[in-house]
Amino acid sequence: MGKKIKLEDIVSSWVALLYGTPPNIIFDRRTSISKNQFFEKFGLCNKGPSSKHLKIRKDAKVEEFFGNPINRNGYRYCHLDNEELIIRVELLWMIVHQRTQVPCIRMINMVEARGLVYE
Repeated sequence: MGKKIKLEDIVSSWVALLYGTPPNIIFDRRTSISKNQFFEKFGLCNKGPSSKHLKIRKDAKVEEFFGNPINRNGYRYCHLDNEELIIRVELLWMIVHQRTQVPCIRMINMVEARGLVYE
């Protein structure tokens, strides 16, 4: 009773990219950015339908790109053969979430996957 457990170094839940280079993040919490500045810097647009409202028939097309979903939470992209798609997924994830690294689980949620397939 009362055994002490030696804790190893904490492993980070963030990892470097598989391919490509991280974007230069221009946000901080003190300054604001307009939609036009965001579009000019990252090349993303806010026109058109939201990917949350896209109805792709039972995600069949999404499964063609990413395979079967993981626990109804999303899709893993690290096992894909398409290097360009992996680069696009990781770059978009970092821009949207304003991080310079990606989660070690290498998974995107259902809405992000639908948006990429729709694009």
